[in-house]
Amino acid sequence: MNTSLDLLSAAGAFLALGGLGAAQDGPSMALVNDMLREVSQARLTESVRALQDFETRYTFSPGNTDAGDWLYDAFRSLGLEVERHAFTWGTQSEENVVARIRGVSRPGELVLVSGHFDSTSETPGVLAPGADDDASAIAGVLEAARILKDYHFQRTVEFVCYNAEEQGRRGSIAIARDYQAAGRDIVAVVNSDMIGYWPSGWERDLDVAYEPVSEWLADHVLSVVHRYVGIPAAKHLSGMCRDDHVSFTARGIPAVSTMDCWDAHNGGSETTPHYHRTTDTLDTLNLECMTQVVQVNLAAVAELAGPIGRAFMPYCTATPNSTGEAARITARGSARISLNDLTLVAQPVPDEPFVFFLGPNQVELPFGDGLLCVGGGLTRLLPPRVASDYVATRVLDLPSLGITLRVSHNFQCWFRDPAAGGAMFNTSDGLSIAFLP
Repeated sequence: MNTSLDLLSAAGAFLALGGLGAAQDGPSMALVNDMLREVSQARLTESVRALQDFETRYTFSPGNTDAGDWLYDAFRSLGLEVERHAFTWGTQSEENVVARIRGVSRPGELVLVSGHFDSTSETPGVLAPGADDDASAIAGVLEAARILKDYHFQRTVEFVCYNAEEQGRRGSIAIARDYQAAGRDIVAVVNSDMIGYWPSGWERDLDVAYEPVSEWLADHVLSVVHRYVGIPAAKHLSGMCRDDHVSFTARGIPAVSTMDCWDAHNGGSETTPHYHRTTDTLDTLNLECMTQVVQVNLAAVAELAGPIGRAFMPYCTATPNSTGEAARITARGSARISLNDLTLVAQPVPDEPFVFFLGPNQVELPFGDGLLCVGGGLTRLLPPRVASDYVATRVLDLPSLGITLRVSHNFQCWFRDPAAGGAMFNTSDGLSIAFLP
């Protein structure tokens, strides 16, 4: 892939498409397909298990607070902007967790992907694993964040984890109210509530619940289903499914909820036997189907946000070092020069001296016990530092590096590795970053 594309020209191509929910052009669809290939069933499983392991995330329990902290830390570890959105009702005070990727040319326009992280059961204060309701959706929100953080978009994408949904949608009501009061422009909300229970696979439809103000958005989700994922899906007026999307549509904001339970909650023949019970556990979920629903949500949000190009592109191949694994270089923060908040991370590396360096070209040449992945005039980020706990980090000051726009800059980490013998030094893989203003 050529990562030196003119990102701003690509942005103009998206804006010329003529409206929200419009089918994307070839390059944009290729970007979205790249994103969908990154969705990992294994990571989704790990996220559901981690949330289930709090035993209960009931709004009034310590497990709820711990789960909120875990989500906050998970988003922080991805290098995203993250905040706690505090709200109250009566004498009760709670927090939603919100992370974001700022848009490039239309940052004031927001696309939300969301779910609720609280849970309930017949014994909510003691045990409410809430795997389907709603760890399944939150796992999808986290997976979307992990993938979309590596891309540039026209609009701002927010990853919203509501609290107190089981207490009457308190968290989403607060977000909708506070954002509207602050004049924040929410273009669309793609919410999920229960997306993992498919006992007979795709004999059931993926349900898309909507209100009249958001029918166009439901149609957009169905279009995404047909163009990218190819599973059975149907849209329904919300009926008895008064999920978090209704908090927004009540204020005229387009929102939908994808789910596995519309029929069951509206008097149909389908059932959800583990709904609000202690038996709502990971082992009852169809993880393959759940993964496909996450792909639908991700594609819908990506198209609404307007994909421009990949911000961070790994390349080259690292060789194992004395830790037993190959070092990978990643970035935390934004590729926006104006924000100047980017940190390079390489791991695992031995706790030895290291130096990050950058250059204009991509190469793949033998170098020490590994490969040199960066060529041209190299700039070393001095002074050398010593890795800690097998992690090397370097905060970048982009203006001082002379970073230029519309050109990809390539980064790599060199580190000493005497325990490995041989040349006694090794390298990470390479990371190409396309910067924007």
